[in-house]
Amino acid sequence: MERWARLEYVDQAARVAGLARRFNNAGIVIDAGGPGEAAAELLERHHHQPVTRVTFTNQLKEQYVNATVLRFEQGRIRLVDLRHGGPYRALIDELTAFERRRTDAGLNYSYSAPEGDHDDCVTALMLAFGGEEPHAPFCITVIPRGGPFGDYARFLINTNYGD
Repeated sequence: MERWARLEYVDQAARVAGLARRFNNAGIVIDAGGPGEAAAELLERHHHQPVTRVTFTNQLKEQYVNATVLRFEQGRIRLVDLRHGGPYRALIDELTAFERRRTDAGLNYSYSAPEGDHDDCVTALMLAFGGEEPHAPFCITVIPRGGPFGDYARFLINTNYGD
């Protein structure tokens, strides 16, 4: 797992493209909501990398959350030892803080970090494992809502899915 902070989209796209090539042209999945679309376009146009875009709605995010939780319960996702470094600590912290809240109308739920916290690592994990049937190897990118100079841009590489 790698985390990059305060990188412009051009640099983020170059790193993601390099990782995809390094892992045998791994598929790239991007949270395309908001600023993620710009990174997707750079990857496709300048680096000639195919990109799968996911734009979360409350209902789609619920499906991804449920699928990810199920994979944890089945033992198909295992968390690494925190001695592996800071990015893994961030993932554990985000998973611990991640919340389900009723929407203002009270009819649906929303899923996110508490206000002021980040959930980029959780989103990357959901993109890697929350779909109907994940594929490996994977290169996941989540662009923070703050844009290219936001606090965090996080990327998750999964090259060993399953047992």
